[in-house]
Amino acid sequence: MRKWHVVFHIDQMDKWALVLGNIRNFLADIRADAHDIAVVSNAGAVMVWQDGQEKMQQSIRDAVQKGVVFYFCRNALKGNNIAEEDLPDYVHTVSAGITKIVDLQEQGYAYIKP
Repeated sequence: MRKWHVVFHIDQMDKWALVLGNIRNFLADIRADAHDIAVVSNAGAVMVWQDGQEKMQQSIRDAVQKGVVFYFCRNALKGNNIAEEDLPDYVHTVSAGITKIVDLQEQGYAYIKP
């Protein structure tokens, strides 16, 4: 049985609704246990953890409950003055988002950047 391997890349705050919508649509179109989906966030998109972004934060939590894994770039967090320890425990940090994307692509993940 086919298992989908997909990495979504987001680097702009205004793209969160699009990325999360793409993930919802993708999950609705495949079997619930047939995916490995990762989201790699870097640059300005890491600002989703600032106050006033509760709707997007809830959408991220909802996706996590469906098995989506979120990676946030440590360099971007530092550059945007976001402390790693302030992030929820259901997100992961990586030293560099771009390195994580390359790693996932080498593992066979399809790259999507809405």
